[in-house]
Amino acid sequence: MRTWVVVVQRFVWLTGCVGFLACSEGNRRGSGSSPISFDHSSLPSERLSGEVFFSGEELGAPVRLAVVGKYLVVLEAYTDPAFHVLHLEDRDLQGSFGAFGEGPGEFRSPRALDPVRGACCALWVYDIGTARFTHVDLDALLADESTLGDSSITMISDRFPIEPRWLGGKHVVSTGFFANGRLAVFDLNGSPVRWIGELPGDDESVPAHIVQHAYQSSLAVRPDNTMIAVATRHAGRLDIYDAGGDRYVMARVPFPYEPRYETVSDGARPRMSLFSDSPYGYQDLAATESSIYALFSGRTMEEYGSLRAVFGTFVHVFDWAGNFVKALELDEEILGLTVDPQTGVLYGLRHDPEPAVVVFHRK
Repeated sequence: MRTWVVVVQRFVWLTGCVGFLACSEGNRRGSGSSPISFDHSSLPSERLSGEVFFSGEELGAPVRLAVVGKYLVVLEAYTDPAFHVLHLEDRDLQGSFGAFGEGPGEFRSPRALDPVRGACCALWVYDIGTARFTHVDLDALLADESTLGDSSITMISDRFPIEPRWLGGKHVVSTGFFANGRLAVFDLNGSPVRWIGELPGDDESVPAHIVQHAYQSSLAVRPDNTMIAVATRHAGRLDIYDAGGDRYVMARVPFPYEPRYETVSDGARPRMSLFSDSPYGYQDLAATESSIYALFSGRTMEEYGSLRAVFGTFVHVFDWAGNFVKALELDEEILGLTVDPQTGVLYGLRHDPEPAVVVFHRK
């Protein structure tokens, strides 16, 4: 198992948080260079206390997790195996799966987990390195490991699909560096069939891949597959679309701001470059039928360094109409979160003092 510092650095690079940074003073796009205050004291809030749900040497660099029926699945970044399956009731490790590689049931760069809504114990695991979305039946997998990789979708696009979600029926929706829309909808063959939403930003001179990188986001789909939440990692912005792409709402976030970045050309293809004082926004997203849970950072590399800047201690809760409901203040800094759709219990991933899954309770 590789050391967690190294693999988290690689995961952060992949999500656009470190590898494309340039701490320069060029022409800024976004909400200016003045500091932004993220004072939560005046917001309706609730404090939650964290308890270690699971820890152990099996965890390397956990970056995403998901409640899947009676299980809790934890995704690793660039480690072998790719994911672990825990039992929600007794907290025992049921097994670890997904060898490093590019064959069926193997993962090169695990990126996202997506529970199959309406199914007991199935989920999709996305590998950004192969652009492959693998369906996993956990009960079948625990009975026979050879079933891993039996069903998958390879996303066909030269615009780098980043974080797909099953949209129900015969479609998958994903963020990516697309030129035709904010999101792409793919069929079961992995081909894009339509687009949802316009590209954000108001400067048409900026190339589409730069804009999409600056506004790179986490996705969550409402359990009834009718709505899609898109939370921007480099901004205080949460967008809500209906699955057909006909209706759009910009959520009333408590701290609205746009990404702070510039376009850099160094002889190769132009790229997006953040600044060291660029505050990170929403780092992960979870949803239930009634609510959206967005993990907020508000931190900068300048203040916290490249690793801790992407963690957060506040979760902003919204309804599907885009109204801000409350802030959940955590006593642990976490990188990823999930919410049990049946009980409303929140789980998170911490890395300090050691990697662990944490369950949060009302104080």
